[in-house]
Order: sequence, then structure tokens, then C-alpha cells
Amino acid sequence: MELRVLLLGIVGGACWWAGGRGVLGTKAWRRYLFPLICGIVTGRWWGALALSVALCLGYGESSRFLKKLSTILALGLCLLPFGVAWWQGLVVSGWFGINYWLSLSFNRHTHSVTETTTGCLQGALIGSVV
Repeated sequence: MELRVLLLGIVGGACWWAGGRGVLGTKAWRRYLFPLICGIVTGRWWGALALSVALCLGYGESSRFLKKLSTILALGLCLLPFGVAWWQGLVVSGWFGINYWLSLSFNRHTHSVTETTTGCLQGALIGSVV
């Protein structure tokens, strides 16, 4: 189990980082590769699909408040099909929401910190329950 936690935590952080930076001009790292790897490692394809859908939702600065809120909640609750507890999903949502606000409010707290740590948290939680 520890190896899965470590592996998916690192993969999640790396994919979120690469997708957020637009490595090779695409966000597919985060939106499709991370859920695919989670599906392969866990065998829970409904979870991988839910994760991919949640990661495709937008939360940019021009998005309306309700869209951002829905996306923030989806980023945590999409972990439920993997077997993550509902309160752990809310922790992920809270983590992302607070860090997203910090990255918009303070230049020293960059968005790459928000993305990378959220991906690590998602991946580690997925790896811990399978």
C-alpha cells in the first residue's frame, strides 16, 4: 500500500504540475494521463472517469463564482468512487479552494504550488484506499 501511496502521490503532483504549466502545449497530463494511471493502478475505472470529468471542469479567473465552487467540490468528491471517505474528499476540496484563493491573492503563493500539492493529495488518497 505504501508504494501505491507514494507512486500515485508523485504521479498526481507531476501530472497536475505538467498540465498547469502546459508542458508540450497541453493540459492532457492532468486531465487524462493522471486518471488513466489511477485507473490502471486501482482497476476502478468509474473512479478514473469521475476524476477525468472533474479535472476537465474550468476554474479560471474569468469563471463565475458558482462554477468555481462546483469545480472545487468536484475535485474532492470525484475521489469517492475510488473508496475515499466523503470527509477526505471535502478536505481535498478545502485544500484546493484555500490554496487557489491564496494563489490569486498573494504573488509568493504561486498557482503551481496549488496544483502540485492538490495532485499529490489526490494521488496519495487514491493509493491509500485500494
